Amino acid sequence: MSGILVFLKRFDTKAELLAQLEHHRKLQHAISQEIESHSALIRYKLNSFLPLHTLPAELFREILVHALSVESEGSSNTWKHVYKLASVSKYWFDMVTGEPRLWTKITSTDPPMITAAKLRNSKGAELDVELDLVGRMPSITADAEEEWLTDAVSGESQRWKSLAFRSGSCPRSVRQALSGSSPVLRDLCARIPWGWQGQSEGRITLGDDGVTLRRLRLECVGFGWDSPRLTDLKYLWLANISAHPPTLSQLRGIIQSSPNLETLSLTNVRCQADEIDLAPVHLPNLKTFKLEGMLQAVSSNLVCSIHGSRGCGVLIRPLEAADLATSSLRSAISRWVEALFQATGSIFLSVDGNMDEVTIRTAPSPHFEVWRPETWPDQGAKGAFLAIQLGGSNAPIYQVVDILKASNTTAVIHLDIRWFGIEDQREFPVEILDDLEGVQQMTVLGPMDIKAVMNHLELPRLSQQGERWGWACPNLTTLR
Repeated sequence: MSGILVFLKRFDTKAELLAQLEHHRKLQHAISQEIESHSALIRYKLNSFLPLHTLPAELFREILVHALSVESEGSSNTWKHVYKLASVSKYWFDMVTGEPRLWTKITSTDPPMITAAKLRNSKGAELDVELDLVGRMPSITADAEEEWLTDAVSGESQRWKSLAFRSGSCPRSVRQALSGSSPVLRDLCARIPWGWQGQSEGRITLGDDGVTLRRLRLECVGFGWDSPRLTDLKYLWLANISAHPPTLSQLRGIIQSSPNLETLSLTNVRCQADEIDLAPVHLPNLKTFKLEGMLQAVSSNLVCSIHGSRGCGVLIRPLEAADLATSSLRSAISRWVEALFQATGSIFLSVDGNMDEVTIRTAPSPHFEVWRPETWPDQGAKGAFLAIQLGGSNAPIYQVVDILKASNTTAVIHLDIRWFGIEDQREFPVEILDDLEGVQQMTVLGPMDIKAVMNHLELPRLSQQGERWGWACPNLTTLR
C-alpha cells in the first residue's frame, strides 16, 4: 500500500470517558451555583424595592405581630403560622426570629422541639401558656414529654402573662411555680374534669408578689381565696368547687374589691354562708351575672346585695319557693326584673312546680344554656315570657306573679303552661290570669283542666278595684 497514508484514530478508554463526564458534571454544578447566587441577589434586590420592605424594621415587625394575631385567632398551633411567615424570604426569616412577641404562645400541642424554640426565641417576653394535658394523644413517650413540658414551662413562671391548663390534677411543678413567683400573671384558668382524682389534691395558692389578676376561671379546683391579688378582677368564673371552696365572706370580699367586674358566674360552688351582711355591692360594668346550684342562703345574699348594670345578662336558678316567701329576697328579685326589663325589653321566667323552683334570666343571653319551651319566640324577641310547669305546689306560681306585679312587669306577652305528669289532669290557678292582662299568646300542653281556663277567659268579671267589668287577658290573640 505504498503511497497511501493511513491514519489510525485512537479511541479514549472507559476511564478517560468517565473522567470527562465527571468534569462536565462539576462544571455544570458550578455554573448552576453561580446562576443561583446571582438569581438570589437579583431577587433580594427586587424584594428590597417592595413597599413593605422599605418600611422601618420596627414597623415591619409590628405588621408581622398583627398578622400572626389575626391568622392564628382561635388556633393553638401558632408555630405553623410563624413557620409560614419565616419561609417567605431570608429577610422575613430574620425579622421573625428577631421578634420575641411572635414566639410567646406556648401550647401543649407543640412538639417539644418547637416549645424549646419558642422559649428560646421569646427572649424574656411575657408568655401566654395553654396546656391541655387531658386531650393529649397517648404514646410511649407521652408521660416523659408531659413532664418535660410542665417543668420547662414552669421554669419560666416569672414571664407568665396568662396560664390556662386542663389536667387530671394540677401538675406539681405548675403548683409550685404559682405559689412561688409569677409576678406578671394576669389571667389564670385551671380546670380539672369532673370526677377526676385531682379534685381532692389540695388547692392552688398564688404568690403575693405580683400584679392583680384580671381574669380567674376555676373548675373543680380549690384556691387561696385570701390572696391580695384578687382585688381588681374583671372576670370571675367558678364551677363545681367542693373541696376548699370560698366562704361567703371571702367571696363577698373578692366581689366588693373588684368594682370593674364584668362577669360573675358561680355554679355549684359549695361555699358556706358564714355571714348575713346585706350591704349593697355596686358593679356598674357587670354584663353577666349567673348563680346556679348554689346554697340558697348564698344565692339570696348575693341577689339581695349586688346591684349590676341595667343591661346585665342574668341567670339565677334555682330559687326555692320557701326562700322566695321572704320579703327581702322577693323585693331584690323584683328590683332585678324591673331594671333588666326596662333596659333590655326582655325577661324570661320559668317555674318548676315539681321542684318548687324558679329560674330567672334575660334574653338574649348566649352564655346561658337553660330549658326553653319550643313555643317561645327567638332570643331576640322583646317582652316578658313566663313558662309554668305544674307540679305538686302552686306556691312558686303565685310568688312569681307577685314579683312581676312588684316590678311593674305584668305585661307578659307569652304564657306557656305545661304538665308532663302521668297523673290525672292538673288544675291551673286561673286567678293569676287577672294579673297578667298583657298576655298575647298562651300555650297549654299536657293533661290539665283546660275547660276551667276557657271559662275564666270567657266570663266577664269585676276588676280588683271594683271600678269596671272586663275580661281576663283582653289582649289574647293566640291560644293553643
